Amino acid sequence: MDSEPVRREVASQEERGKIGLVAGNINGVAAADDKATVTGPVAQAARFATVTRNTGATARRWMQGR
Repeated sequence: MDSEPVRREVASQEERGKIGLVAGNINGVAAADDKATVTGPVAQAARFATVTRNTGATARRWMQGR
């Protein structure tokens, strides 16, 4: 068997990835044909900030979101 179809609804992108990994690790399966649908809430993107030398007042304003 060349590929294994994966057609189901999953709660998260993480779960989708794990199912694809498991299907691809089955003996005789070359690849997983991923047709899974994520039904759970989409995770928010991480917020990144550049760290610079701040005085106490500047750091407090940044922490308060100003």
